[in-house]
Amino acid sequence: MKILKLHFKNLNSLVGEWEIDFTNPEYSEQGIFAITGPTGAGKSTILDAICLALFGRTPRLDKINSSQNEIMSRQSGECFASLEFKTAHGHYRTWWSQSRARKKADGKLQNAQHVIEDYINNKILEDKLSKTLQVVTDVTGMDFEHFTRAMLLAQGGFAKFLQSSADERSPILENITGTEIYTQISKLVHERKNSEENILNTLNAQLSGIRILDHQDIILLQTELAQLEIKTNELLGQKGIIEKQQLWLTTIDKLRSEVQKLILAKQELEQLQHNFSHDATRLKVAKYAQEIYSDIYINLLNIRKQYTELQQNINYNQQQLPEITANLTTQQNSVKQAHEKLKNYKINHQQNQQLWQEVRLLDAEIANKQQQLAAQNIKLKQDQDELTALVNNNTQLRLQEQSEQQQLDLVTNYLQQHHADEKLISDYSGICGN
Repeated sequence: MKILKLHFKNLNSLVGEWEIDFTNPEYSEQGIFAITGPTGAGKSTILDAICLALFGRTPRLDKINSSQNEIMSRQSGECFASLEFKTAHGHYRTWWSQSRARKKADGKLQNAQHVIEDYINNKILEDKLSKTLQVVTDVTGMDFEHFTRAMLLAQGGFAKFLQSSADERSPILENITGTEIYTQISKLVHERKNSEENILNTLNAQLSGIRILDHQDIILLQTELAQLEIKTNELLGQKGIIEKQQLWLTTIDKLRSEVQKLILAKQELEQLQHNFSHDATRLKVAKYAQEIYSDIYINLLNIRKQYTELQQNINYNQQQLPEITANLTTQQNSVKQAHEKLKNYKINHQQNQQLWQEVRLLDAEIANKQQQLAAQNIKLKQDQDELTALVNNNTQLRLQEQSEQQQLDLVTNYLQQHHADEKLISDYSGICGN
């Protein structure tokens, strides 16, 4: 673990904000430096600030909570400690702070805050007071006890560290120096040594059961081995010749089989071509007839559909015509009656001046009726024109239907005369599919 920067505020006698950058060349280039000063100058406060930032407590003050905080400077309403450091796991920054209500010196102490974040990615790893301490322990490899006994010894604490047993000092020193890997290597070497010794003992036991051959036995075995090698070479040569002959015979059989298949396929193709030549002309005629029949039939269906729609429109207009005529007659009668009333009112006008108001109302009604009559006349004329157009169109469609019917009769007669050619389509599709 390497401490890089320390920033704190209002701790013990060091009132205000203070910052120490241990990456400054004045510290980093010298390698070793000392913090000195008279009693009460704040040397131990620097160590307290480091502990506060990491663990939220100090060696001199075991408890700092919302009930008591003896490390906050007097007559101040807030304090904090921030530490930037590196370990084998990464680059981190911790922040511990506590304040009084409204940050007033006489305010009530509030709950402390403790945060640890990834300095490189600027990502908060934990900000819950109950969980931050465990994250700090994980990334540093030391809890508060190990840290204060090895990395940051309080006054009189170094003697206690030296008096600790080897088993207690060993993990602390490994975390400080990063030499825990050598312990793992030592374990692996010890395990490998035991494994190799077991293998060596097994080989020695096997070796003790082996009988050493004399010179005569070695000569006999060498002679037998030479004879076996000669025999093996001869058999390998014979095996190669037999494999070549077998491969040659297999290739000949395959070629004969393929030639026979090609001959059969050629004969089948020639037979198909011969059979198809008799039906080629009939097939051509049938395809032409099918194209003509399809086009005429589709046109006929479209014409019939149009004719049906026009007939429906004509019927609808004819149904509406009596109603329109009746409305026109009614309007004409109304106008006639209005004219008669007007005539009577004009005759009686000189006799009865009091009837003028009634006459004016009737005039307005007559004008309204005349407007309605004019609109009905225009609508009637439009319906008559549309009916005339529909009748003319119907006549043209009937003529066109008669022409199409004549063509359809010609095609039907042609298909009846060549009825035997219908099978060519299915036969031709079957031949093409094969």
